[in-house]
Amino acid sequence: MAGEGKFRAYFNALDAAHGVASGPRERVRLDKTYCILITPRSGSTWLARRIAGVDVLSCPGEHFNAELFGATLKHNAGRDIYEVFDAIAAKNRTRQGLFGFEISYFDLEELEFEARLLDLMVGEKFFFYLSRRNFVAQAISLHTAVESKIFHSFQPEDEPRKRSDVPYDDDKIMFWVSHILQQEFGIHQWMTANNLEPMRLHYEELCADIDAVIRKMAAHLGVDLQGIPARPTAQTQRITADSAPDYERRFRSSHEEFCRKWQAARGTEPCPFTGVAPTL
Repeated sequence: MAGEGKFRAYFNALDAAHGVASGPRERVRLDKTYCILITPRSGSTWLARRIAGVDVLSCPGEHFNAELFGATLKHNAGRDIYEVFDAIAAKNRTRQGLFGFEISYFDLEELEFEARLLDLMVGEKFFFYLSRRNFVAQAISLHTAVESKIFHSFQPEDEPRKRSDVPYDDDKIMFWVSHILQQEFGIHQWMTANNLEPMRLHYEELCADIDAVIRKMAAHLGVDLQGIPARPTAQTQRITADSAPDYERRFRSSHEEFCRKWQAARGTEPCPFTGVAPTL
């Protein structure tokens, strides 16, 4: 079902340089594949790196980010999305044949111009959905990350790193709120269309006890973590901004009805983009 999405441009360039692959292909051997559906600033990078430190759960990165797919293709050569998926899975699967990855809804949309995600996944398939209960705080976190260009901290600190304050911008925060809600709607529509009910995870659970969340995921995947030592893996640290609670109060005060409506309607209907798109 190849189309004209963002992934296709990279494959077209590769075909022009090397010709089109032909002949039978053997799929990568996996017993289980799991996908974590994510929205931005939901703790997905934090979770993925923490999981990577557990040697038996794979390394569930955003391997299929449409904006970064050129770099992915450079290190995982393939003439189509099946070959690329298999190359990434072969590198990241565990000795027990388990491979996991994360993907946002907009990247999932692009990927499915090439192939159905369920057709790409090999072996027994598992799904998780990571979101954030407080979508306003989530949008403010995304706003400050984009404006400051600081998305993650890898400093081994006991206390969350503080980000320099970014000026409050109601229109930009509204844009990111809409961006998040639209992704949530897309994920719910996709899950319904494919008759899937993933295990649901929340950012707030990660903050309370991320290792407990990982144990819950492992149990769902049928993986025994008893006696498994952690391996050295660079870990992200949470970043806080002193202004975030005040920004949330200001936004909720200015958009009380909007916030009340979407708290109830999340995932059930599309949220038209409003506000002002930031210059990236």
